[in-house]
Amino acid sequence: MIKEKLFIKYILILILLFVVATGAGMFIAIIGIFIIIKTNKLQVTKTRKEGTENKDRLQYMHTEKLASIGRLAAGVAHELNSPLTGIIIFSRLLYDKTPKDDISTRDDLNIIIEQAQKCSNIVSNLVGYSRHGNAKQVSVNLNHLIEKTLFILANHVSFHNIIIERQFEENIPLIVCDPLQLEQVFINILMNAADAMELRGKIYVNTRHIADSNIVEASIMDTGPGIDKDLIEKIFNPFFTTKPISKGTGLGLYVSREIINNMKGSISVTNKEGFGAHFKITLPIISLPPNAHK
Repeated sequence: MIKEKLFIKYILILILLFVVATGAGMFIAIIGIFIIIKTNKLQVTKTRKEGTENKDRLQYMHTEKLASIGRLAAGVAHELNSPLTGIIIFSRLLYDKTPKDDISTRDDLNIIIEQAQKCSNIVSNLVGYSRHGNAKQVSVNLNHLIEKTLFILANHVSFHNIIIERQFEENIPLIVCDPLQLEQVFINILMNAADAMELRGKIYVNTRHIADSNIVEASIMDTGPGIDKDLIEKIFNPFFTTKPISKGTGLGLYVSREIINNMKGSISVTNKEGFGAHFKITLPIISLPPNAHK
């Protein structure tokens, strides 16, 4: 089809050249050139339209694939969480009952706990992905929520050799969100920072109300190696991870972005000179009395 159109165009051009050369009339030549230009424009428009339709079709297929994963996660989450929770609880009980001088047994129990927790985290990521529409919305003080998240992680083995530097703006305005989902976002970013620093270094956590706006911002910066320039645009893609298969699913940051987007906020990452990765999260504020803080 394309070859036929090109052939017709070449014939038209030859006819026009003949018309001009034989002096048959400039007017006819101009009309012919106009037809060729118009035909080219229509072909370009059609090609662009076809490209857009193809892109939309691929995007639809991609969305359907992710939706199917969400439905699968919702279906199996309860079945997986119950036994995983039992494994973690009873392993910890056995660990506490094991004599401290029985190092080998305690190490084995630690491995069981860690691996079961990884499985639980994978399920949590998938469930978080599949349940955005059912989020519970309440008013939240961002400083309090981050402080609670840091308290949860303080006793995690990954943070034993990590220093957390806080700089929270006082009297920061409230936001509306699902606290559990927002905690998940900060846990994902903080755990990634710990892994990037190989469990040793500093993490800077700051909050502020952007002046003359209805936005608050939380930033998390680590002293790790940063993110490769070729990968920084991909880290929010589903199933993309730079971690070994046994340590990462590639869903953590994707789910985090979806959660923030559903809160009408934004999340971005850059490499900070002299430091490592620098995540910024912005969220819209609400106006409520001070005693409404959660």
